[in-house]
Amino acid sequence: MNRITEAARDYEIPQMAILTNIDEACPLVKESIQNVYKSKHIKKKIELLHHQLGIPLSNIFPVKNYHEEIDLDGDIDMLILRALRQIIQIANDHVEKGTKSRTGQLIDF
Repeated sequence: MNRITEAARDYEIPQMAILTNIDEACPLVKESIQNVYKSKHIKKKIELLHHQLGIPLSNIFPVKNYHEEIDLDGDIDMLILRALRQIIQIANDHVEKGTKSRTGQLIDF
């Protein structure tokens, strides 16, 4: 993973990560998905991922997987949709500005 993230950085490709199964990682979040941003445990997991891979904290998105639910849940959907919206925005921003190759030449998409 480190080689991939380094190569992405060389080409100034934005890096993002989705932190899944947050309900399994934290009892507070398992109790209510609305506690995701109050959870110190989830915050530590996000910071660990940031330090291990160098992905900006703002580009790490915690989500809960649908695995036991029978019906849709608006709180779960909200986290997933928020992550998707941010990923699309980051990608759009990157495409609009273009990227530089290792030689410094601008690569326009």
